[in-house]
Amino acid sequence: MFVRGETNDEACEHPAVLSHEQWRVLVEAFAEMCLLSGGAHEDLHDRAVGVLEALRPPQWSDHP
Repeated sequence: MFVRGETNDEACEHPAVLSHEQWRVLVEAFAEMCLLSGGAHEDLHDRAVGVLEALRPPQWSDHP
C-alpha cells in the first residue's frame, strides 16, 4: 500500500500498516461491493481478497 506522496520504491521500504480490524473491514467492504453489484465486480473482489490474504499475518486466524 502506498502512503500519499510515496513512490513505489519508498513504499517498499516503508509499507503502510493495517490493524487487524482495518484488514477485516477491507475484506468485508470488498465482499459487500461484490454483493451490491450483483456479482459484476466479483473479479475485483477475488483479486483484492487474494492480496489481503497473502499479506495476512499468520497470527490472525480469521479468513475472508
